[in-house]
Amino acid sequence: MGLKMSSRTQNVLMIIKIEVGRSSYQFTFFPSNYASQTIKAIVPDPSWNDYIKSFGIALIAVSFTYGGYQQTINFGEEVENPRKTIPRGIFIGILNHYCALSY
Repeated sequence: MGLKMSSRTQNVLMIIKIEVGRSSYQFTFFPSNYASQTIKAIVPDPSWNDYIKSFGIALIAVSFTYGGYQQTINFGEEVENPRKTIPRGIFIGILNHYCALSY
């Protein structure tokens, strides 16, 4: 459609992205400006099972941001015992990526 239209589209999307980031910052760090009432939640102490579930849910987001695991499908025929090796490689890659982000 042309350079001018794509430039406008990119500018609009960038403005939307900046506004979403700004508003999420405000809602996160200044909740008293936007909250209508205070709700007290009673949260029990988490168990190890809760930590494992939370870690698994966090890995879903990590796996979507890390695109390298998607390319392992291309190596399926070349790998010995692919049913065992490919999932292991995917999880090791995701854990490696996750540990690298924590530093």
